[in-house]
Amino acid sequence: PLDPSRIVAPDFDGYPERFERSAASAWVEPKLVLEGARGCWWGEKHHCTFCGLNGSFMTFRSKSPERFHEELVTLAGRHRMLDVYLVDNILDMEYLRTLLPWIADSGHDFRIQCEIKSNMRYEQLRELVRAGVVQVQPGIENLSSRVLDIMKKGVGGCQNVRMLRDARSLGLTVMWNFLYGFPGEKEEDYLPLLDQFPALAHLPPMDGASRIALERFSPYFNVPELGFPERSPDEQYAITYDLPPEELAELAYLFETPPAGIGGQVERELLHAVGEWSRAHSRSWLKYVDSGEEIVVLGDRPGFPETELVLTGSFETELFRTLARPRSADYLRRRFGQDAKLATKLDEWAASGLVFTESGEYVHVVAEDNNQELLQLR
Repeated sequence: PLDPSRIVAPDFDGYPERFERSAASAWVEPKLVLEGARGCWWGEKHHCTFCGLNGSFMTFRSKSPERFHEELVTLAGRHRMLDVYLVDNILDMEYLRTLLPWIADSGHDFRIQCEIKSNMRYEQLRELVRAGVVQVQPGIENLSSRVLDIMKKGVGGCQNVRMLRDARSLGLTVMWNFLYGFPGEKEEDYLPLLDQFPALAHLPPMDGASRIALERFSPYFNVPELGFPERSPDEQYAITYDLPPEELAELAYLFETPPAGIGGQVERELLHAVGEWSRAHSRSWLKYVDSGEEIVVLGDRPGFPETELVLTGSFETELFRTLARPRSADYLRRRFGQDAKLATKLDEWAASGLVFTESGEYVHVVAEDNNQELLQLR
């Protein structure tokens, strides 16, 4: 793989002038498209089973923060553009301590889009926002821990919900797709999720739901025994190239396969629930304010009564604060004791759509009231 020090900065000279003369200028926002890193530091350790990105060059390597900062500021100043799209497969976590604080302190009002991992903490997301990140693609993919484990994503369903909640709190726009159709997934991986989707209507909805595609270079492609032994080039290649099937098979990146995983009624229910989430989102909100002695929760979501709740007393307020992170039932029992009282309160909050529960863990879904909604890209 190419050493990052040898990756040249992009040359946009002439582009802004040609763009202004183009009919597309009325429809498209020009952006600086930049690259800070190649490869994937997560994929080096655990290659996601469906991902074919990076081919044989998974090794993660990134530009020094000093160099990347200089490129960013220089190009933004030269071309008078502050909208930036990072094409990195995943953000270099070292940039949280170096590049991002420098950008935040530079005085430039950047609007940056980038890809991250979905287990980033609230404090780390806040650092992104401070630097001007307005849109993230966290690779959420699914909300079932078991299916995420099949993918080798290294996160759980409650962690992904926490990401959506914290992004809503901070005004971050989230791009994500719901993927299904994994070998080994079961109906029971999805049915409990669908029942809880209405409680998440105020959180960033997925852009859609679809079966995974078989991609060249992915573990599913390289190891047919993982669940996709039959494959043929996607039909787009035969339409585009006048070649025999065996040559198309050598050329293709995407392949068609017999469907795996769920289907039938559960698949239809999933697609319907995804659509309902998207339709309900613009009419949904759920926020809290923590004054120390009490926590006020207010909201309105289709499918739930209007929420007006005041949490008081150390048990309720501390339980709510504890559920800012995914917590197992065992952890909560050790922390709070009072098994019957705890179980009753968790059931009550789950029924009210304040708590998401999956694979034995709980996390609250209420966004912090930071008045950040207008920061989200529409």
